[in-house]
Amino acid sequence: MKSFKIYFNNNNSMKIKNILKSRRETMHAGLFVSACMVAGMTTAESALVSMGGPSLTSSTTVANSVNVDLDGNLANDLLFVFFGQGNLVAQGLGGAGFAGAVNGGSFIVTAYDETAGFTVGPSTNFGGGQGFSPAFGDLAAEASTPALGEWAGGEDAYFGFVFKNGSDDHYGYGRLVYNPTETTDTSSMNIVELVYESTPGLAVTVVPEPSAVLLGGLGFFGMLLRRKRAI
Repeated sequence: MKSFKIYFNNNNSMKIKNILKSRRETMHAGLFVSACMVAGMTTAESALVSMGGPSLTSSTTVANSVNVDLDGNLANDLLFVFFGQGNLVAQGLGGAGFAGAVNGGSFIVTAYDETAGFTVGPSTNFGGGQGFSPAFGDLAAEASTPALGEWAGGEDAYFGFVFKNGSDDHYGYGRLVYNPTETTDTSSMNIVELVYESTPGLAVTVVPEPSAVLLGGLGFFGMLLRRKRAI
């Protein structure tokens, strides 16, 4: 049997080292992407649109209201109304609606907790809009017995919504801070932020913060990088 010897010069040895290094870096990058996917994070560029929202204070004599035009097309999408102190309702305009459920003949807008995470999309139940029944969604009704609405008593929470641009549905969420006793005879609300997905029909998801899974994935990726430097 013939034996063969393979000789490497310095150039060949360097090429092999570079190939092995490239393969290790590719493996590390793949593991990082996998960790992000497990954590619910995407590496694709986000299509979320974010903006600040309005504030509103109740009046003891008249109904105070404020409209929101989400996409800047000069057509209002969301309406918030104070019917006196401690009575805050919302309405979707032009096919828009809020995430929630009917309870005892009233539509109760859901108050989402950011720390638990939530998704607003095609499978979400919507109401409290011109195209729904009831046409208004309750956020807080302090005078009811018991108090009605998931913001009743004061709350800092998120609400979900859907609105239309033409015939396309866009999903989003907002953060609403409600204070039933801004003064002795007035209530207030402040919409801290409004976020929606610019891609029609695509759900939006709020991932709990901090995400233990994501932090674990990043820690694992950091460990791999330290091992790579040591090689």
